[in-house]
Amino acid sequence: MNNNLTSINGMILKPQEFVISMNERGFKYGDGFFETIKVFNKKPLFLEYHAIRIQNSLSILSIQSNLNFIDLIKDFIQKNEIIFGKLNLYVWRKGSELYTPDLSESNYAFKCILTSSDLYSYDNNGFSTGIVTGISKQKHPLYSIKLLSSAHLVLAALESKKEGWDEGILLNQDGNVCEFNWSSIIWIKDEIIYFIQKDEGQVLGVFSNFLYDFLSQNSDYVLRYSKLTINELLDADEIISTNVIKGIQSVKTLQSKTYSNDITRVIYSKVIAFLNQN
Repeated sequence: MNNNLTSINGMILKPQEFVISMNERGFKYGDGFFETIKVFNKKPLFLEYHAIRIQNSLSILSIQSNLNFIDLIKDFIQKNEIIFGKLNLYVWRKGSELYTPDLSESNYAFKCILTSSDLYSYDNNGFSTGIVTGISKQKHPLYSIKLLSSAHLVLAALESKKEGWDEGILLNQDGNVCEFNWSSIIWIKDEIIYFIQKDEGQVLGVFSNFLYDFLSQNSDYVLRYSKLTINELLDADEIISTNVIKGIQSVKTLQSKTYSNDITRVIYSKVIAFLNQN
């Protein structure tokens, strides 16, 4: 089996056969969105959370579709006999190559990279991070979804690479902390676990939303949504990074501060035990 699997509008193709027209709105304008889904033991993880974000993405972009993307995800996994993988769903608007659309229906495509059998692994050494200054995010619903047009994240990643950080921290238009380059930010202070409130311009992370619900039902931790300033982040005891592919990771250093990971490791163990049972 190839390590890369692709399809467009339901037609399964070899990666070298995948061709998209330069007139497609997804290519010309980034007029669409994508989802990244972890497949583990033939199962797409956190699918109910992806379903919510897919529906929000269609609504925010005013793309109408009669397609059931959740059924399409399951069908693609089954037909291709995917056991472990990183699956991307891409959705973009059909129609005119002009800015004003003449159609609201969508095209869609899948790409899956087959992976190892590991559920998640945790790096106890943590990672380095820093504050991105060259680009910020707007507090608009458009930036709560995973847009095909992600030049702001590319610029943030380039700055992070230049500075030697493993991953950078983006700020929003108010100068508050928003998110990491490609993951959500959670922080811990005095054993209280904080999540960034949902109108701060960040992508509404699938794993982050799952983790909030999981901890609400399976722990005694106090959980709070809040805005987050740079000073509050520097004052935190622990900083957690989450996304569906890497799971839970922790920050080791930000500027001159070194962070602990005691509670993070406990949370990671609880989540792994739960996912392995389900």
